[in-house]
Amino acid sequence: CTHHVPRHSPLSSVSGGSSSYSFLLSVRLSANGENLGFNVISPLYLRIEQRTAVSHSYMLPSRQLWSPNEVIAFTKYKNYTVKNYDEFFRDIGFSTAFEMYKDTFRYAEKGLNPPGVEVHCFFGTELETMNK
Repeated sequence: CTHHVPRHSPLSSVSGGSSSYSFLLSVRLSANGENLGFNVISPLYLRIEQRTAVSHSYMLPSRQLWSPNEVIAFTKYKNYTVKNYDEFFRDIGFSTAFEMYKDTFRYAEKGLNPPGVEVHCFFGTELETMNK
């Protein structure tokens, strides 16, 4: 790997999942549809297309890295963690998403290994994002 790529600089990457904006956006895409505040198109209309993107499953927090008790999404009646993705997707009426997750999580978790090259990480601060 180091023969061709001397260093890696991930930008806005989700490695091992995200419990912050990227993950929550993924959950909102699956549950409600998301138009990012542009009210030209209904989020529910966008949801039809957004639910076909397998890439959302790569943003789910990894079972290898997240505490099984950390709440990553919740409703008035239930908390969701890495232990019950199946329930979350069933509860939002989108069980197919859990099947997509099962098909892809092994590839996402394979990518958790160090890349074998120098890594430079960039990040921002003081930008408000969703929490849960």
